[in-house]
Amino acid sequence: LEDRTAPGEEIAITVDATTVTIGSKDVSVDLALDGTPREVSGGEREARMSAMMDDDVLVVVAETGDAKRTSTYRVEGSTLTLSVVMNADRLSKAIEYVSSYMRGDD
Repeated sequence: LEDRTAPGEEIAITVDATTVTIGSKDVSVDLALDGTPREVSGGEREARMSAMMDDDVLVVVAETGDAKRTSTYRVEGSTLTLSVVMNADRLSKAIEYVSSYMRGDD
């Protein structure tokens, strides 16, 4: 579980008027910002992902048949804060964590 859910060391997010691209060293995904779900696959699992802006916060939801992960991304100055809540049938309670990233050189 930790291998699939641990935050990456680096993250890149690009937002335009209608889409967001979220990526790390190994993978990236493009999502419409209107909340329309998209089928994505990675490793052994498939999920439906959606994204939308809530004021200045990017909200990304990933769902499988038995789990849901909600990630919120907020930028303040040069800091990106990622807050994650994961729920799954196999968990006795939700897992929550927060990671902070500092803007790197472009």
